[in-house]
Amino acid sequence: MRRARHLALIVIALMGNACDLSMRRQPRHDAQSEATLWQGGPKASAPADVVAYLDTAPDTRPSVTPALLERGRERYEIFCTPCHGHAGDGAGAVIARGFPRPPDFQSPASRALTADALYSDISHGVGVMYGFDDRLSARDRWALVLYVRALQQTERPR
Repeated sequence: MRRARHLALIVIALMGNACDLSMRRQPRHDAQSEATLWQGGPKASAPADVVAYLDTAPDTRPSVTPALLERGRERYEIFCTPCHGHAGDGAGAVIARGFPRPPDFQSPASRALTADALYSDISHGVGVMYGFDDRLSARDRWALVLYVRALQQTERPR
């Protein structure tokens, strides 16, 4: 009995030494070392349509269609109304919570913006507005330009 207990203690002691929970022997990736997760790097492993989307030339304007205008309205409702409001007057919901008021799309300065400048503002941001080039495709950003131009053509009650 004493021998069995002694043997059990030896086995437990050996097992305890085998368990190294100090993280000294775990594989890790050193900074500035060769990437081993993907053969050829992460871009080589991305699906072809994702790479094509990332490499799309943003200055390629799509043809103006009713479907593109509707897409612009949908994107505007999702991404722009919190700040710019439904009418484009800069009275969105976040303004009531202390966020800076964006310019009114009916203002002379906003109306004077070219389509390219408006596209650039949407893509790269302006003032406290962040850019949407990582959230919206180039086509969707052009759809937003078209919809903002449509908003500028409507008359709002003052």
